Amino acid sequence: AILRTATELGIEELLDKPIPQLSGGQKQIVAIASVLAMGASHLALDEPTSELDPASALIVADVLKRINESGRTVIVSEQRLDLFAPLADRVIAISDGRVIADGNPREVLASEAVLRAGVLPPRVIQIYLEMSRAGLARGEPPINVEECAELLKSVQRGGSR
Repeated sequence: AILRTATELGIEELLDKPIPQLSGGQKQIVAIASVLAMGASHLALDEPTSELDPASALIVADVLKRINESGRTVIVSEQRLDLFAPLADRVIAISDGRVIADGNPREVLASEAVLRAGVLPPRVIQIYLEMSRAGLARGEPPINVEECAELLKSVQRGGSR
């Protein structure tokens, strides 16, 4: 089970390394892999990238994406919305212990309820909201950098999206 999980996650080279020699991101991935090796079909993670540098956080997010694509359920409580919003199928925003929004990441992260709660949406949604206020954008907000670039190009060409 351990070798199969390590192969699935692409971390076979870490199996022979002592834990103290691993980076923070590698330690996090090994911890996730250890739970998967025990047969877990669901993961619930509380800020799995909070102690990691941006490069390591990106690697952990990619591993979680692959785990989810393999058919497992991954639930993440996270403040790095720029990193995780594009990966999410669903976002539940909670403020003061109450659900204030639940649904599509684009809609939830651009919603008035979430903004009123003081949640800073991903940068691409912030750009969209500013463009929308200026009358330059409408419709569904972008969720990743590529979509935001397309939005900016369409405005540059003279249209609005």
